[in-house]
Amino acid sequence: MKKLLFVMMLAVMGNGFAGTITLQKNKGVQISQEVMESESSKIEKALQRDLQPISKIISNYAIAEMSKEVGKGNMNLFDKDIKISSSRKKELEEKYQKKLIDAFISNVSISFSVKKIKFIDENTADVVYDMKMKDLNKGLESLDKISDEDIASIILKKAGYNSEDELDFMEKPGNENEKIRVINIVYDELINQIEIALKNTTSEIVIEKNMSGILKKVNGEWGLLDELK
Repeated sequence: MKKLLFVMMLAVMGNGFAGTITLQKNKGVQISQEVMESESSKIEKALQRDLQPISKIISNYAIAEMSKEVGKGNMNLFDKDIKISSSRKKELEEKYQKKLIDAFISNVSISFSVKKIKFIDENTADVVYDMKMKDLNKGLESLDKISDEDIASIILKKAGYNSEDELDFMEKPGNENEKIRVINIVYDELINQIEIALKNTTSEIVIEKNMSGILKKVNGEWGLLDELK
């Protein structure tokens, strides 16, 4: 059997938040640089808070698109040479397709990075910001740092085998329960590695640049106006 574990691994694996903020004010606005800097952090927090409904809508859309891809059934997780019944194969594919998509869904993250705050008056600010999403592709790229040999070694140890040659039975009829046990170990470990990589990535991509919103300070608290620009 040639590189069975690597074929199975490839089937799965194939498939900084805030920058410097510019502070400005309209001519004639009586507000010091020190106060602007102090208020800017409050404005940032208010913007993040008030944009959460938008963040949730976008996250739900991304999740729906991911789920749609899984629903197409285009993810072939198993090497065709593995001999298991069609019913068990379908059951395992559905199980690990769901686990794989759940790993991505749990790491969908939207944030808003403030670029400029212009004080129209002491209690009104025009904020320019970017909308960002966690770059899950960057997370997957980090898996390249883990060698196939290292992953195969972990899987073999968990399965109780010393070498890939001992897995030749996977390509022969019979012994289906042991095949299922090995397959579960393989894919549980691979998805675990993917979950770790996605969780640990801090890279983001900008999905919408230079958005704008007006915030008002009422009773000492900043808030985003209902009508966004």
